[in-house]
Amino acid sequence: MKYQMIQRCRETFPFRLMYRCLRVLPRGYYGWGTRLRSARAPENARLVSCMRTLHTEHDGVALGSPRLCEELRDVLDPMPRAAGTIHYRER
Repeated sequence: MKYQMIQRCRETFPFRLMYRCLRVLPRGYYGWGTRLRSARAPENARLVSCMRTLHTEHDGVALGSPRLCEELRDVLDPMPRAAGTIHYRER
């Protein structure tokens, strides 16, 4: 988040000021810019997209975590489960 903030505000504020205020080192920022995306990043983006869609579908009303998880399971993994069973996703 800090590095994204620096990237967004690089035209407005001096880099050294942002490094000091956000308590980051320049080498961390430049390393972040050249680092490859993780294998999990596409799945995270998909989850965020689904959460935003669910939020919009519920007219902006905040869903609690249990209900949000239930809705996400229905959207992302529509496989029906027997009541009371625990489902573990294979890796």
